[in-house]
Amino acid sequence: MNIEYEKLGKEIQNSLSNLLTSYLPKHLLDKAEEKKTVKIISIACGKFIEAECLFDYFSSCKGLVKLYGIESDEKLLDFAKNRLLVTNKKDNIFLKSGDAAKFKNYEEWIKDGLFDLIIVRHPEITFNTDVFMKIFSNFDKLLDKDGYVFITTHYENEKRALKFLFNSLKLNIICEIENINAASLKKGDEIVFADRFLLVANLIK
Repeated sequence: MNIEYEKLGKEIQNSLSNLLTSYLPKHLLDKAEEKKTVKIISIACGKFIEAECLFDYFSSCKGLVKLYGIESDEKLLDFAKNRLLVTNKKDNIFLKSGDAAKFKNYEEWIKDGLFDLIIVRHPEITFNTDVFMKIFSNFDKLLDKDGYVFITTHYENEKRALKFLFNSLKLNIICEIENINAASLKKGDEIVFADRFLLVANLIK
C-alpha cells in the first residue's frame, strides 16, 4: 500500500506540473523574465507539493519568484517545512500556520505588493462552503489587478459550485479544462481522480 501511495504521489506531482506548464498565463512568465518579483501563494497548501513544480517552471527566468503557503494543519505544514526549508530556495519560501479565512493572516505578506497568482487545490467547497466563501472573498484584497487564480478540483460538483461562487465574487473564468492526465486511485468500485478539473480566473476590471 505504501508503494501504491508513493506512486500516486509522483503521478499527482507530474500531473500538476503539466497543468502549471500548460495553463499558467504567459503574463507571469513575462514578468519573471523582466527581472521583476513574482509572488505566488498556495492557500490551504497542505504539503505544498506544487512548490517544486513552480520553481521548475520559472527556473530559466531572471526575476525573483517568492512562494507563500498558509495551512491550518500543523502536521501537513511541518512536512512542507521539512522538505522545502532545507533547499537552496528556502529564502524565497514563506510558510505560515493559520486560518486561511482570516485576512489578518496575509497582511504582513502583502506589505510589499499583492500576489500575482493564488493557487487553491481541491477546496472542499461542497462540505465547507462557509469557510471557502470567506477564503475566496479575500481574493480581491490579495490579488494584483493583473493577477490570476488557479484552482483544481477532484469532482465536477465542486467545479460547478466554484463557478457559481466566482460569478458572485466578480471573478472572470478565463480557462476551464478537464485534466485528461489526472492521477487516479481505485477505492472499491470507485475511481477517485486528483486535480481532475482546472479553473483559471482573474478579477473582473
